[in-house]
Amino acid sequence: MGTLGSVIVGILTAFIMLFMSKKAQRRRIEDDKLGNFTFRLPKFFLYFGIIMLVMTVIFAILIPIKNNEDIFYSIILFGLFGIGGGLIVLIYNSYLVQINNSKISYSSTFKKETTIQWEEIDSIVHKPNRGKVVVSTKNKRIIIHQQVVGFDQIIELIEKYTGITKEKLKIK
Repeated sequence: MGTLGSVIVGILTAFIMLFMSKKAQRRRIEDDKLGNFTFRLPKFFLYFGIIMLVMTVIFAILIPIKNNEDIFYSIILFGLFGIGGGLIVLIYNSYLVQINNSKISYSSTFKKETTIQWEEIDSIVHKPNRGKVVVSTKNKRIIIHQQVVGFDQIIELIEKYTGITKEKLKIK
């Protein structure tokens, strides 16, 4: 029953995350005084990362290390939860897509800000299997993940400024 329970919890967790992500995609973002829209990942990314970091601390305190095998498993748990949680928090804090009437810009975790003027865009491609839209020029590209709060609004703004519709991108 323990294995079945783990599978059920895993499936329910995935379902809840997908539901929350879909709900976040439909939310509307208000523009600031200058007409800029700022889109970021949903808050549950931050909460999930913090929970993983807290679990790392709990594992470090509660799991006694008596032999080399315990050290191995402790390193595995630290790697999965500690590094994974830290990376998720880092991605949440740094991932931004900003749009205004002249440009689209993107700040990612390990890259500097990438900015593309609307008239410079060579192609916009929707990759449904990877859950993203790629906006590109000859030497720049911006990746917009579907998990971003206001994703549907981003697609509307892309259509407004480039004329490329949801139908052309094959987004349902």
